Amino acid sequence: ESPRAEFRIAVAGPAASFIFSLAAFAGIMLSAMFRFNFGTAFFFFISAGNLLLAVFNLFPGYPLDGGRVLRAIIWKRSGNINDATRVAGFCGQLIAAVLIVFGLYMAFAPSFRAYFMGFWSVLVGLFLLSAATSVIKSAGAKEPATVAEAMAAPVPLEPDLPINRFVDEILSLHRHTSFPVAQDKQLLGILTLEDLKKVPREEWRSRRVRDVMKPVTSQLFVPHNATMGSAKELMQQNGVGALAIVNGAGDLVGFLRSGRLKRQKK
Repeated sequence: ESPRAEFRIAVAGPAASFIFSLAAFAGIMLSAMFRFNFGTAFFFFISAGNLLLAVFNLFPGYPLDGGRVLRAIIWKRSGNINDATRVAGFCGQLIAAVLIVFGLYMAFAPSFRAYFMGFWSVLVGLFLLSAATSVIKSAGAKEPATVAEAMAAPVPLEPDLPINRFVDEILSLHRHTSFPVAQDKQLLGILTLEDLKKVPREEWRSRRVRDVMKPVTSQLFVPHNATMGSAKELMQQNGVGALAIVNGAGDLVGFLRSGRLKRQKK
């Protein structure tokens, strides 16, 4: 991910709503031209609804699209995604508080008594408040210092396991892109789905995991007390995006995937 990618994704939603609103407005014009009253009313509600949705989503508070735009801008300038997330989340909390107060006022002010509108405003505000608070907490969470704190339990493969059994019995239950290969807890290599795709399907019964795996090298494993910084650097270099974790005796004790780290960060 990058600030540029975040910005593009964030503006896509409101842009689509604006386009739908304009298309529906064209429908209003055509319906009015042919005096088709039902069509005029139908396209009016579609146009107005999409326009309101686009404007609301542009409010600069996370998790709204406008908040994601704000986060991308701050991230670009500061270089720190966690700080950007906290600022955008705080703005989201402010917007949520305004919606809740506005909803309560609409519902109970003597001059309004708009219970339905007030109820929905409070409901949306509570949802945004919960989402914004959650994202602020996740941004402030302490990142693991060592691989032992971040690793997952390994799903080791036997080196003589036929490829067809791996696909049917293991891959169907564990949707990962890479797996450690070990025998008696000793790491032998790593099997990746990219390597598996190179094997013709008709050879799956005759080929074994050891025939397809990447043999173990110093770039495919780290000790359990290695720092996360060194592990991330190694995952970028080894072309696998994963690392086996071994203890002092050389036994396989965990597995680390870059995709898992990105999901945890989000």
